[in-house]
Amino acid sequence: MITLERYDEICKKILHDGFAPTLVVDYKSIEEKWGEMIDINENKIKLVQKNSDNLTLSYLLALRWGITSLSVTDRDDNQYIMLFRGLFATISNTIIAINKLAIDGLDFQASSLIRSLYEQCFMLLAIIIDPEKRKALFDSAALENEYIIWKKYFSFKHLDLTIQGYEHKIARIEPDSFLNTWRKRNYSNFSSYVHNDFASFLLYGLALPDSDSGELKFNLWGAYSTRADIIAGNVNALLWYTELFFMRLLTDKDIDFNSDNLCKTDDDKQLWNLASFIGVFAKEYYVQIREDESDKCV
Repeated sequence: MITLERYDEICKKILHDGFAPTLVVDYKSIEEKWGEMIDINENKIKLVQKNSDNLTLSYLLALRWGITSLSVTDRDDNQYIMLFRGLFATISNTIIAINKLAIDGLDFQASSLIRSLYEQCFMLLAIIIDPEKRKALFDSAALENEYIIWKKYFSFKHLDLTIQGYEHKIARIEPDSFLNTWRKRNYSNFSSYVHNDFASFLLYGLALPDSDSGELKFNLWGAYSTRADIIAGNVNALLWYTELFFMRLLTDKDIDFNSDNLCKTDDDKQLWNLASFIGVFAKEYYVQIREDESDKCV
């Protein structure tokens, strides 16, 4: 909360500038509302457990990509080290940020970050597939042409085309396949939060109703945490796909990328292997969660 001294200082300034004295609100009133906001946020009604399978898995995946980042250490013979290390770390941190926002009842904000996570994951896959994209991204910082490079190489359309091309190459997957439809549908859905879609304002200004009451609650200041499990499930679906694709790329002899490109020492390789095992474990965990959810619906 702003101090009383700072409050008085600012009030004197705005009154000096001609603000009507009758419209000045006293310090205590602001202090009371501030306390109300903090109390509502910190003592929210939670209809999801922090140790739910979906949330546990999403944190496990944050661990996977964080350890992957730690396994990448600087070396003189690979100019792309810091590019990949930073991207791995960003994916990990974005997962944690989404979880924290969702647990805090800030569902709209968490969902807007999921679109960013889609872009990060698809960018990771695309720069492994396409050396031209990799070089363009690396060079963009020095050339200070990030926007031009993004428009040419890294819009969703260009990332999707790169991924589509690889899927078709390895499995003859057609453009109208389930995977392509899934990518476009979900990216479009989560883009609605970034573009401030009215329906998203409306729906995500409310908490999901308690199954017992069925009553919608106004979710100002994160008063209710009701969608964290659902949001984590959306994150996990994206990361499950990313994990499958990433590991497939590492074993493709036609792709000039493997862990030896990034890991310098034996300790690095041990960390990489640890992260890879967590990734394999997480893939199976995701399948089991989905099977459990399907059983509940029967």
